Amino acid sequence: MEADSLSPVRRVVLINSVHDGLPMYLMTALQLPNRVLELIEAKRRAFLWTGKEKTKGGQCLVAWE
Repeated sequence: MEADSLSPVRRVVLINSVHDGLPMYLMTALQLPNRVLELIEAKRRAFLWTGKEKTKGGQCLVAWE
């Protein structure tokens, strides 16, 4: 199934279950640098709003810091 065919609600569920689980598992053993955490967060936001790996600010419905 293509990610962009998922509804925003289903994307949130997928992010919370899978995309958050992988970094959490890694962080149990390692201290990740802030830059890595920022990249993970950027990918999570892009997937939420567009279903793709990258997004532009105009596609987001919330102003992110």
